[in-house]
Amino acid sequence: MNEFDLAQPQSKSAGSPQPVRTPTPPSAPPPSASFKSANSQFYDAKVADQFFRELGKSEKFAAGTTLFLEGDKSREQGLFGKRVIHRMNYLADGEVALTASSRLLDAVKTGEVIGEMSVIREQPGSEVATVRSATVTAKTAVTGYSPDGTEVQAGLARPNSP
Repeated sequence: MNEFDLAQPQSKSAGSPQPVRTPTPPSAPPPSASFKSANSQFYDAKVADQFFRELGKSEKFAAGTTLFLEGDKSREQGLFGKRVIHRMNYLADGEVALTASSRLLDAVKTGEVIGEMSVIREQPGSEVATVRSATVTAKTAVTGYSPDGTEVQAGLARPNSP
């Protein structure tokens, strides 16, 4: 028997050292599980609600409406030269589906936030376009609040920011 084979039971003989047992680390969520800020120990739903209501633009979407598309670029010029501006979205009521490459990634529900990465990556004054990584479609009627990157930065800089 190989004395270093940990898969085999070791015989106990006088004077032989006992095997060292390493504690099993707590189980982590599977790699496919998505991170949601609302599940973080640091997320305060009341503070998020106040922050987004004070800073964001109120928006309503009917079930089936696409809020934004995978691949949307922040610097695209649309009809009449309107620039697509990325906004972070707080869902005050409703549920949306996130899909990428036509595959369902997750559902985001009341009290949760979507679109934060595009706002974080898009710095005011930057000429670099950012791209949406997923499509978001309303599964139910949705009420939300959506600040853009400049509004988020201004809110975070306030002395008494929630």
